[in-house]
Amino acid sequence: MEILWIATCEVSVEPGVLDSGRTLAFTNIVTWGKSSEDALAKIRARFAEYKWTLIGCEQINPVDHE
Repeated sequence: MEILWIATCEVSVEPGVLDSGRTLAFTNIVTWGKSSEDALAKIRARFAEYKWTLIGCEQINPVDHE
């Protein structure tokens, strides 16, 4: 069964993508997954669609449904 995960991720983007001109950013991502590894694979795949690179995640936790 998939559950919701929230991840704080560092991402590298192509020059010119961010208005600031920077190429590194942190973002919070919420996605469905069967495990933290599954959620990270989905995040990595989605970022690749935009030619972004997932550098790493500082934390990834299941969303508390209560």
